[in-house]
Formats: sequence, C-alpha cells, structure tokens
Amino acid sequence: MKSNPKEQKNTHKVVGMNQGGRTHNPGPKVQCLECGDILQSMFRHDFKWCSCKGIAVDGGGDYLKMSYTDKAKYKLIEEEGDAKNTK
Repeated sequence: MKSNPKEQKNTHKVVGMNQGGRTHNPGPKVQCLECGDILQSMFRHDFKWCSCKGIAVDGGGDYLKMSYTDKAKYKLIEEEGDAKNTK
C-alpha cells in the first residue's frame, strides 16, 4: 500500500540557510578601538576579523575565543550601551 504524500508528516529540521546548517546563537559584541569595527560571532566556528586585522572573534554564544595583536585595543560590549575596557 502506497502512502499519500499529503498525509506524510514533515520530519525535516529547519536551519538557517546562510549558516551552512549551523544554529544561530550570537555571542557577545567586541569593538576594535583602532578601526571602530564591532564584531559579533553569530554561531560556533563563525571566525571574524576586524578590518584592520587587530582583533578577531569566534564561537558564537557557545564560547568566546578572541585573537588579537600585541598592540590591539578593544572593548567588550556586554549589553546595549554598556561597554567596558578589557585591554
């Protein structure tokens, strides 16, 4: 007996198409004080450099991994309008 396609349940999991199947989970924002760019990793393994290549972020909301040069200056933006200097 063949099943009717209209009666079948949709069992496919929907994920963001622009993320290559990754779950959208934004991490904290970090601002480079050299070029002014604000970086935010949107999901795990979403590695991003600022335009002057002074700082980079990765990890989305799962973890925060930062890379930076010795002379880099940045601030971590914890909430909208609330920023603190971390280096």
